[in-house]
Amino acid sequence: MLRGLSIAGYALKRNHTRGVRYGGGTRRIGVGALILCAGLVMAMAAQAKPRHQPVRCKAGYVRRTVWVPVRRHGRIVRRHGLIVRTKVYRCVKPRSKPKPKPSSPTGTPTTPTAPQPPGTTTVPSTTTTSTTTTTTTTTASPPPPPPPPPPPPGSTVVVAVGDIACKPGDTGHSCQQSATETIASDQNPGAVFVLGDNQYDDGSLSEYDGAGAYNSTWGVFNRIVHPVPGNHEYGTSGAAGYFGYFGPTISNPLGTNGYYSFNLGNWHIVALNSNCTDSGCGDALDGGTTSAQLTWLNKDLADERAANPNACVLAMWHHPRFSAGWTSGVPNVAPLFDALYSAHADVVLNGHDHLYERFAQLDGSGNATTNGVREFVVGTGGESLNGFGFPRPSSLQAWDSSHFGVLVLTLSSSSYSWKFVTAGGATDPGSATCHGAGAGAAIARAARRAAPAAVARLAERPLYFDANPLRSSLRSVGRRGLTVAVLASRAVDVRITAWLRRGHRLTRVATFYETESQITQPRSLIRLRIARRRLAGLRTGTVVLRFAAEDGAGHRRAVTRSVRLR
Repeated sequence: MLRGLSIAGYALKRNHTRGVRYGGGTRRIGVGALILCAGLVMAMAAQAKPRHQPVRCKAGYVRRTVWVPVRRHGRIVRRHGLIVRTKVYRCVKPRSKPKPKPSSPTGTPTTPTAPQPPGTTTVPSTTTTSTTTTTTTTTASPPPPPPPPPPPPGSTVVVAVGDIACKPGDTGHSCQQSATETIASDQNPGAVFVLGDNQYDDGSLSEYDGAGAYNSTWGVFNRIVHPVPGNHEYGTSGAAGYFGYFGPTISNPLGTNGYYSFNLGNWHIVALNSNCTDSGCGDALDGGTTSAQLTWLNKDLADERAANPNACVLAMWHHPRFSAGWTSGVPNVAPLFDALYSAHADVVLNGHDHLYERFAQLDGSGNATTNGVREFVVGTGGESLNGFGFPRPSSLQAWDSSHFGVLVLTLSSSSYSWKFVTAGGATDPGSATCHGAGAGAAIARAARRAAPAAVARLAERPLYFDANPLRSSLRSVGRRGLTVAVLASRAVDVRITAWLRRGHRLTRVATFYETESQITQPRSLIRLRIARRRLAGLRTGTVVLRFAAEDGAGHRRAVTRSVRLR
């Protein structure tokens, strides 16, 4: 409208000048008024004309506002990794409301004519009026599941699981530690074995005691718990949080850096620490053992066999010797498995891989044999689940990578039974006889002595690893960090060193250590946070990153990548 008025004002001024020039007063006023009216009409018409014609819908349709992706040259437009959308109007059919059920006429009693399904109770509720009697049908809630049957006399029910509690406030993982604690409580266990990585991320005492973490869920079993440490417990120096939470009486009764043994009935239980080598302890994917622990283990097993030749033997530690999961088997713990096989042990329990696996009885090389040790991998305590990183071998008899749950063992005097219990119920039930029981013990010992020595190796594919930093600006790296796309064929620990290149000069600005907790899938994104002070004063620069990756089998890969920041 203002545009129309300005046009009219300009025309009036021009005609006023012409009128003065020709000296026609009446003509000047008439022409000016005519032009002014024309400008007003044009302005009003422009104001009345809508910018967009409204969407008109045919009968039976209504107009709705929807958001659709913006396309440019046939491709969806993205900004900062997010799809750009725009608002449009479309005609859609309205949703029809369900028709109400016809009510019975007043004064006519409503009675069910069809037979009721099992569990349905018909309760006649009579309302005293002059004309109406109403019968109400209610469905009874299903009865609670029956408690598990009591174990046979002389038996002990044991619940075992690892990789349990998320870091307090964690929203990036499943964090089902409360659900698995409920499953474990329903089994009425006489003992609980926690198999390491009991508290994420670093196993500090504050994390153990945090809201919703280990202490407020699985802490109810502290009176009957027997723990072993995992690699994440060593995210705190010396696993101080682990030893401080459980106390030396439970976690380190011998003062031997976390390995100990005890008896449950006729069962000899050995708890070991697979996070230490002769060069020290730490958060490592490939685990290991020390010569001191191995010497103690051989002596402990020999003493037990001398005192009780028919004892059943169970050992537990964190890193599995054999696994087809994401983190794979760990050859560095082979000396522990070989010592147990030579002592004709029966069961080994591990965590580390976030899934459930039950193997056949194996020798130290991974070959199935009736004289071997049966291995269970139970990393389904609640933090998260992962899939398989290798083809499943024929020796793997049962597995579950989709459900959280616990392993329930019933340890009898000369045998044991097992089942994997999830929220949906028990799966994979089975039982076996101990090697140390009956006349079969001598045959088993003779077969072990006659077996040729072999070096245990994993039949697996080569490790593939690559990493590429994504394009970023200096501002975004300072605020949110540098995002790196990682491609790995299985779980790896990655040490990353970052340099800043200025001309021909390289300056180291940061180091990072990323584990299977951050690299959880074959294709993962990690974020490297570089201190802002390292980037202060830069208008442009190049960051050079060196990645050194190592898997549980000790395979190593190294790559160097660079990205220019503007």
